[in-house]
Amino acid sequence: MSMGVTAAVCAANGHLVSFRVFDAARGLEFLENGNASRVRPFCEYCGSPVITVCPGCSLAIPPPRGFEGFRPFCGGCGQPFGWATRTQRLENLYVKLAYEPGMTDSDRLQLRDAIEVLTQADQLDEGKPDKRLLAALRVVKSSAGALYEAVVVPVLAETLSRMAKSAAGIP
Repeated sequence: MSMGVTAAVCAANGHLVSFRVFDAARGLEFLENGNASRVRPFCEYCGSPVITVCPGCSLAIPPPRGFEGFRPFCGGCGQPFGWATRTQRLENLYVKLAYEPGMTDSDRLQLRDAIEVLTQADQLDEGKPDKRLLAALRVVKSSAGALYEAVVVPVLAETLSRMAKSAAGIP
């Protein structure tokens, strides 16, 4: 159980819900009048569920620091929070590739190049996949190992979603 003043935050977009959480495990916050109350379960700005601990490791989410806002990754397990940007997630993927056990430098370079092709997929002609994209998908699936489900799939899902929106003319 996490004790100490922590934060309650929208899981999807990082909206601050409360910075007065004193029991993150149970989602209890101090109120202005000194009483305790449960943190609202959903964000009032976007309707996303509210979290007080990391979904991956249950480490309490610290309050934001000044104008920096919330950190995009958990300090306990390193997983990205829902508000981590695409660029931050890609940086995290490249960092994890550098430390993935059992991969040769050649494998790392080939996988990094394939991921680069995939992240630029929405810039292809009319959003149609080409041979480079399909080859890159095969490389990523066969080379990423344990990183595939945890890190690569979310990045690919976002890229494919952007391609579909582009092809459909949705901004």
